[in-house]
Amino acid sequence: MQTDAKARAVSAVEDLLRHFWVGDAATGHVLDTWSGRARRGDDRGILWERAMFLGVVHDLYQGTHDPVLHQRLQADWTYLKKRFRPEELQACGNGTENNWSDDAGWSALMALEAYQDTGDKEALTDAEALFNNACARWADDTLGGGLWYNDERKVKSVYQANLILAGVWLSEVTGDPAYRDRALPLYNWVEAHLLRSDGLYWCDYGAKGPHISGNHREAASDTFLGGNMAMGIIAARLYRDTGQAVYKDRALRAAQAVSRLETDGKGALMDDRDAWTNGYFMGYWVRDVLTLPGTKREARAIVRRTAEAIWQRARTSEGFYSGCWNGPAEGEACPWTKGGFTPQQIMTSSSAVHVLVGADLLGNLTP
Repeated sequence: MQTDAKARAVSAVEDLLRHFWVGDAATGHVLDTWSGRARRGDDRGILWERAMFLGVVHDLYQGTHDPVLHQRLQADWTYLKKRFRPEELQACGNGTENNWSDDAGWSALMALEAYQDTGDKEALTDAEALFNNACARWADDTLGGGLWYNDERKVKSVYQANLILAGVWLSEVTGDPAYRDRALPLYNWVEAHLLRSDGLYWCDYGAKGPHISGNHREAASDTFLGGNMAMGIIAARLYRDTGQAVYKDRALRAAQAVSRLETDGKGALMDDRDAWTNGYFMGYWVRDVLTLPGTKREARAIVRRTAEAIWQRARTSEGFYSGCWNGPAEGEACPWTKGGFTPQQIMTSSSAVHVLVGADLLGNLTP
């Protein structure tokens, strides 16, 4: 018998598939989107938007090993290779398919997930090349190190955590320490420049230091839930890879800070800064951080409560999912909808459904 968490996760992914999948499981593909909505004609869509959706399917597949989900993941990867040349999947910067550094990070993780799910070595090659190209393009010693957010070179950001995670993961799957060696200075830069005294991370850093407006609320925040989780995930993986206790301590610090501070005051996590990506790391968060010895019960409980809130109050009548995770799903009372981040966009719905799948992945962990 399915648990409530399992049933919600499966149902929510079915909602996403109904809205954002084209064709059947064996030969279809993810809807090509721009700003979260269907492209017209022969436009190919945006890679990072696709990555938000595929990450949900990947996480549910990793938890269920459903052969139909595997078919879908294989079908979309086959479709993607037909639509984009390898050099397009591996390039980054202005004029490419991975325009900004976070776009490159989402695409690199998408390729690594495709490799894990399908075993296609071309996906691994794409991830390796994209990670290396992104580091070569945006890493320098200005502001003490780290990656520029884009080619404008005005801001360095915690958004680079997705590329850092890709580098750590590449080292794990290839056995080549060079990837981790390239990722570690970026990780250390974030720790040195963006870590706050409360255990969260500032989002952006410029010539005058962290960008601080004093905001930390739904749809306006100086910190970023997704980035805070990503830094905890990286630390947890580094602990498992190296055995160094300092990384475990940092991962547990992140878990405590997120569960204590990234809340909406009503028992759920707050979709603070980015309704298009905030939920993306939830599967990794559950698998890598919330399984660590020493994780507090509340860090797990708040994931379950957030999933319940999304299911009860952030799902529209058509089966889209809002950035206002504790509701309302739509209307002027939802700051994200008011700001143009609507449930009908593939990224907004996918980000929320990541939380539902993450709650299912908690499985038999102690409540």
